[in-house]
Amino acid sequence: MCSSDLGSRFGHATNKVWLPLLKQSVISHTITNAHKAFPDAPLLLIINPDDEAMAREILQRELPQIKIEIAYGGVTRHGSEYQALMHLAHDIEAGNIDVVLIHDGARPLATPELYRKIAQVAFENGGAIPTTTINPAEIDISHDTQIVRVQTPQGFRA
Repeated sequence: MCSSDLGSRFGHATNKVWLPLLKQSVISHTITNAHKAFPDAPLLLIINPDDEAMAREILQRELPQIKIEIAYGGVTRHGSEYQALMHLAHDIEAGNIDVVLIHDGARPLATPELYRKIAQVAFENGGAIPTTTINPAEIDISHDTQIVRVQTPQGFRA
């Protein structure tokens, strides 16, 4: 999960994943759903190094029962995804990880069922990504064109 994005579009200087949502942080809801989908799978949280103390405090307080590894992200989302893969590289090369899912930590409503479905399709086909169709009239393009909005979690065979 990537949490290195700032919450500026959300109207906060703090990363939105650390903000409260129903008595827990946004990231805690996200991690809980991922953990429900795969209780034995390793969970890796990619953070901004400046957030480490807060991340560890929140995770210890809100999710002490879930083992979560922490690694630092890059400057961009792609850089953070790369850092995550580098962190997992040894386990991937050793054959300990079959499928990798990447999810935006600020998206707490991805259900355990969605995580499992993306992992299954990624394992069977090499990759999977959830999408929603956009009505062409919404963005003023030809009606014979299909446009989809890409979402997370995204998965691929390791």
